[in-house]
Amino acid sequence: MSSNDVFFGRMNDPSSFPFLKGHCGAETARLAKGKSIVALLSISAGEIMENIHDLPVGHIHCSMLAVSAFYKVVADYLLKTETAAICR
Repeated sequence: MSSNDVFFGRMNDPSSFPFLKGHCGAETARLAKGKSIVALLSISAGEIMENIHDLPVGHIHCSMLAVSAFYKVVADYLLKTETAAICR
């Protein structure tokens, strides 16, 4: 796929869109509730790990995956709303 492709850099298959689940996803959603777009982008994997005290060492990557998926959700929202015009 070339960068000239009309769909380059966009998620076009909603069935493959990332979703939040598990302890890290739930914590990401809890931290996001009621925050502004700018505040949403400040949520970090480290913050998720600090808030989930019983997160096993072998599952630390889950906090990174949850935050990455969440950032994609926010980006998708911005692309689909007029808010994107304000951020440019």
